[in-house]
Amino acid sequence: MSEPINLGTVANQLRTCRKRFTPSLRQSSALEVAGLYAFWVNGHCLYVGMSKNIRVRLYQHRMRPHNDSLALYMRAFYKHVEVAIASMPDVPENCLGQIEQKMIHALHPLTNIARRKAN
Repeated sequence: MSEPINLGTVANQLRTCRKRFTPSLRQSSALEVAGLYAFWVNGHCLYVGMSKNIRVRLYQHRMRPHNDSLALYMRAFYKHVEVAIASMPDVPENCLGQIEQKMIHALHPLTNIARRKAN
């Protein structure tokens, strides 16, 4: 049995472990893991998401965005966008979804569609 997920640790990772959203980061094979990610601009959380393969999902956000508000921020602040990763390779996908919802609630991202529907 695996250890329980510490939500405070996950939130802290998504708040503090940010890197510039550069082409080299998006192409990094180290991101071919399951987990959560958060986009940030100037200290503001834009979006929290989850994926079975974070590298592929980051590429999709850049090349084929599904969230118009996030896409607008990404274009307007391209040089300032940062991404934080919380790698969770052993967490089942349904649990990732639950953790994602808790991180949306904790980080108050500006563009999450799920957040807007819940309010």
